[in-house]
Amino acid sequence: CEGKTANVYLRIPAKGKGKGKIQISVNGAFHELDALTDGEAISTGQKVRITEILDGETLKVTPL
Repeated sequence: CEGKTANVYLRIPAKGKGKGKIQISVNGAFHELDALTDGEAISTGQKVRITEILDGETLKVTPL
């Protein structure tokens, strides 16, 4: 998943202060996963790049 792009489904709060959700397509199937960011808040609908897998269900992302 690292390096792939995804769409923000639920707003991601700034600086890791909460989780949002992203939608990513894997092999033609959409998945919703929790996401955090170290930077500013990321709004619903924005595209992000996955930078790190924190655990099986949570990803760290940065805006594109």
